[in-house]
Amino acid sequence: MLTLEMFKEEGDEFMRLSRLAIASGLFLSLIGQWAFADEAAYPTPLAEEIVPNVETLPADYPDSWILVHDFNFNSMVDARLAIVDVSGEGHGLKGVVPASHFAHFLAPDLSNELYVAETYYSRMVRGERQDVITIYDRETLAFKDEILLPDGKRAQMIQMPNNFQFTNAEKWALVFNFTPASSVRIVDLENRKILNEVDVPGCMLTFPTGDRGFSTMCSDGKMLTILLDPEGQVVEQMSSEAFNDLDNNPLFMFPTQGDTTTHFLTFGGDVQSIDFSKDKPKILKTWSILDKKMAGWRPGGHQVVSSDDNGRLYALVHPDGYEGSHKDGGTEVWVYDIKKKKRIQRVPLKSRAWSMGVTGGEKPMMVTANLAGIMDVYDPAKGEHLRQLEGTVTYNPVAIFPAP
Repeated sequence: MLTLEMFKEEGDEFMRLSRLAIASGLFLSLIGQWAFADEAAYPTPLAEEIVPNVETLPADYPDSWILVHDFNFNSMVDARLAIVDVSGEGHGLKGVVPASHFAHFLAPDLSNELYVAETYYSRMVRGERQDVITIYDRETLAFKDEILLPDGKRAQMIQMPNNFQFTNAEKWALVFNFTPASSVRIVDLENRKILNEVDVPGCMLTFPTGDRGFSTMCSDGKMLTILLDPEGQVVEQMSSEAFNDLDNNPLFMFPTQGDTTTHFLTFGGDVQSIDFSKDKPKILKTWSILDKKMAGWRPGGHQVVSSDDNGRLYALVHPDGYEGSHKDGGTEVWVYDIKKKKRIQRVPLKSRAWSMGVTGGEKPMMVTANLAGIMDVYDPAKGEHLRQLEGTVTYNPVAIFPAP
C-alpha cells in the first residue's frame, strides 16, 4: 500500500535525480562547447602515448649536464643522484638514481656504470644495517649489481667526494670507514669483491695517489700516503710534514680536481694545491684569493671551490667573515686564472648559495645551490644569471659535479 509519506519520499528522490541529470547535461554541454571552441586552436591532436615508454640516456653525457647529490633532508632514506641538463632546454631533469642514507657516488670515465655507496636498514629507519656499493647502468639507470660492505663501518656524513674514490685506473674503489675508528676498504669493482681494509688511525677521507694508492688527511696536520700492490695489499706508507694548520687556518675537506692537481681552499682564503699524480704527493706553495682590498671576505659553505677545463678556479665567498662563518655560504663567486693566480671575474649571486659547481666543456656554466632546493645557473665568463631551477628538480642539492 502506497502511503502519502512514501509517495512524498519517492517524489523527493525523483526531483533530486532530475536536478542532477539537468546539471550533468549542462556541464557536458559546456565541456562540449569548450572543446569545439578550441578545436581550431589545436588542429593536431596529441600523439598517442606508448605505455610503458622507457628511454635511455646517451653513453657520453653532454657538457651541459651535471650530477647533483640531492640529500633530501626531509626523507634521507629517499635521497638521490639527479642527472640534470642546465642548458635551459626542457625541464632539465634527465633521470635519478636512488642514494639512501648519507650516500656517496662515483661516475667513472672508463665504464658505463654508476656506483653508489649507501646504507639500508631492514626496517627502513631501524633494524639490521647493511652497507652496499650499488651499481647502475649509466645509460638506462637500471640496477646491475651490488657489493656488500660488512660490519656497518662505512662513514655516514653529508656528501664529501673523498669519502668514496677511485684508484688503480678506476678498477678499485676506496671506501672510508668511521666507527669512530677510521679505516679504508679497497674494493675490486671489476670482480665485485673486497680486497683489503687498511687502518688509518687519526686520519680521514681518501685522495687517490699515484697509479695505485691513496692519501688521507690526519689530525696532526700531516698527510699519510699508502701505496698498494696489485692484490690491494700495503707495500709502503709515508707521512708528510705538517701543512694543514688545523688551529688557525684549516683546509675545507671538499676540494676540486684540476688538471694534474687537487685544489683546497682554507677557511682564511688560501689555495693549497697538491699533486697526487706520483706515488709521493707534492704539496705546492699556497697562494691567497684575497688582497688588502678584500679584507673581511672569506670562503663559506659546503662545496666552496670548483674548477673548469680551462684552468680556472671558482671560489664561493661572503663579506664580513668571522670565526665560524665558513658554514655561512656565499653571496659571490670569484673566478681565478690558476696559472697566473689572478682573479678575472666576480659573479654576484641571485641568492646566497651553500654549494657551487661548474659544468664541463670550453664554455662552462656555473651552478649554485641553496638548502631551499633552488639551483641558479650563471654564465661565469660574463658574470650573468641565466636561469633558475626550482625545487621540482631537486629538493636539497648539496653537491654539484660535471657529468662524465
